[in-house]
Parts: sequence; structure tokens; C-alpha cells
Amino acid sequence: MQDGVAFGLFNHQGGPRGDDEFTVPNWWMGVLTRRVGSSRLTLNGMFSLDLVTAAGLDTARSFKWAKPWR
Repeated sequence: MQDGVAFGLFNHQGGPRGDDEFTVPNWWMGVLTRRVGSSRLTLNGMFSLDLVTAAGLDTARSFKWAKPWR
């Protein structure tokens, strides 16, 4: 069984400190199951090209925690 997704995302932040950003979040996930004797062996995997499709963008700032106001 396999499943995957890829889509375009445009982010516009207006104002004096605003910026524009275009990224393509994506992932692929696969499951492989085989009989081994009287049991089953199942392997799960997930793969993403986010490091390639978001290369050169400052995506790290999206994951920073906000600082307290005071």
C-alpha cells in the first residue's frame, strides 16, 4: 500500500515586516507486508523531498516559538 501528497502553498504576510513565501510540502508513505513462516513482517516508511523543494527558503522561522510580549 502506498499514499502520497504534494501541493503548492503561498504565504503572504502584509505590513512593514511582511514577506512572501512559496513552498511545496510533500510526502510519500509506504507499507510492505510479507508472510514469514507463521508470522507477518510489516515495514513502514515515509519519505519527503521538503529539503529539496524548500531549499534556500527560510523555512526554519516557521518553527520558531514566539517570544513573550513582556
